[in-house]
Amino acid sequence: WVLAFRYCTKEADTSTIAQRNLGLIYSEGYGVERNDRLAAVNLAAAAESGEDTIAVVEMAKRYDTGRGVAVDQVKATRFYHIAANLGVKLAFPIVARRYDEGIGIEKNPEEAARWYERAATAMDVPSMTRLAAAYDKGWGVKKDEAKATLWYTNAAQHQEPEAEYQLALRLLNGRGGFRKSEKERTAGMGWLRRAAEHGHEEARKELARRGG
Repeated sequence: WVLAFRYCTKEADTSTIAQRNLGLIYSEGYGVERNDRLAAVNLAAAAESGEDTIAVVEMAKRYDTGRGVAVDQVKATRFYHIAANLGVKLAFPIVARRYDEGIGIEKNPEEAARWYERAATAMDVPSMTRLAAAYDKGWGVKKDEAKATLWYTNAAQHQEPEAEYQLALRLLNGRGGFRKSEKERTAGMGWLRRAAEHGHEEARKELARRGG
């Protein structure tokens, strides 16, 4: 690590990779005394290239939490957005939520829905549920019951409690492409039980109300 530190220090002025690695060395205290401020300085320099995904994500997290820098949600969102545009999947739901809630950026339901869809397609289960709700309510997208049901079903199959609950209600109430029937009621009660078992409080109440 001592040699790695020397090499990265020597090359940091001309190499983005060296800047990033020097930042990580300071961040973790590999062969040197841990120093979050110097870690942030070097990681920020590498991140500004807009190409080093590791440095970009690190700086997004640091501005989000205040590690080595002052908390700055605008800068955190900027770096998360850069990471997402570079294809870093873990950034997709983060950017979606920030557009959704107006964290470090102006609220934008359309952009939120677009990023929730990218995250859901990349198999982020909470984003599947949020996207389903967007299609259900028409938040940032055209209201579409069929797509809402599709995404609630996908999330429910991954044991997401809210999706299990919403899918149960659709089956029990004959919504989203389902018809009221004994078959649908049985399926709906099954999903309601699963949601309740996974800790969903409203599902527990609904299950008790229906005598399940």
